[in-house]
Amino acid sequence: MPATRYAYFIGRPAEGKSEQFMQALNAVAAGFATLPGVRSAQLERPYFFESEALDVYAAIRLSFDRPEDIDAALATPERQQLRQQFVEQVLPLFQGVVTHINYSADEHLR
Repeated sequence: MPATRYAYFIGRPAEGKSEQFMQALNAVAAGFATLPGVRSAQLERPYFFESEALDVYAAIRLSFDRPEDIDAALATPERQQLRQQFVEQVLPLFQGVVTHINYSADEHLR
């Protein structure tokens, strides 16, 4: 059963730091693609909102083959290094909340 981990960035980059924030976030997303068990890592940015009730600025989506692979990837020393990079280089550029949701999926292919 496929699994996905999302990091949602709810808020806005610090004033005048939008481009720097996205570059730093993209570097972290690329790093996540190298973790064991990660099938792909994508930095996503909405271009359409059905409702203005949400203030999601960006999301990082990590795709895995199985839910257990999420925990295994998060437990690696490489992930801890990426977490430190995130805390030092991304978080100071963002004003808001970062939250994570893990999903399992029933995949339907044509």
